[in-house]
Amino acid sequence: MPPRSSRSAQPPPQAAHPEQPLPGDWIDRLARFQSHFGRFAWDVLGVLLLALALMVFLGLLGISAGRLLSLVVGLLELWFGWGSLLVIAAACLGGLLAFRRSRGPLKLNWGQVIAIELAAFLTLAVLSVVSGNSLSQAENGWWGGRVGWGLSMLLAKYLGSFGGGFVVFLLWGLALTTAFGL
Repeated sequence: MPPRSSRSAQPPPQAAHPEQPLPGDWIDRLARFQSHFGRFAWDVLGVLLLALALMVFLGLLGISAGRLLSLVVGLLELWFGWGSLLVIAAACLGGLLAFRRSRGPLKLNWGQVIAIELAAFLTLAVLSVVSGNSLSQAENGWWGGRVGWGLSMLLAKYLGSFGGGFVVFLLWGLALTTAFGL
C-alpha cells in the first residue's frame, strides 16, 4: 500500500476573514440586499408613485414640461381623455397604500378593488356617451379619450345609441354601488 500524502488530510482553506460572507450567486446577493434594505422598499415605491403622480398632474395642467413628460401626458390624454385624472388618482392611492404597507400587511377586499377598477374604466365610457360619442373630441383628449369612445361605440354598435348608453350607465351604477358597498 502506497504511503498517504499529508496533503490530502488537510482541511480545505478557510476565508482570510471568517466574518465576511463568501460571494454567492445572485439569489444570495438579492437575499442579503433584501435583509439590509427591504424594509425601505415600500417607502421608496410610495415616494416614486407620488412623485410620478405629481409630475404628470403638473404636466396635465401645463405647468411642467419636458420631452418624456410631454410624451406621457400626451399618451394619457389621447387614450384616457379626462380619465387621465383617474390614472393620477390611482397612482396617488397606490403611493399612499405603499406607505401604509411598509408598516404592516394590508387587508384588502379584492372584490371591492376590482369593482373600483371597473367603475373607473366605465367612467371613460360614460364620459364618451355624455359627449355624444364624438371621435374627433376623443382624439383631442377630451371626455373619455380613445378607450372610452371605443367601449361606448362597441356597445352602441350592437345595442344602438340609446341602448348602449343605457347599458353603460347601468353597469357604471352597479360597479359604483359594489365598489362603495351601497
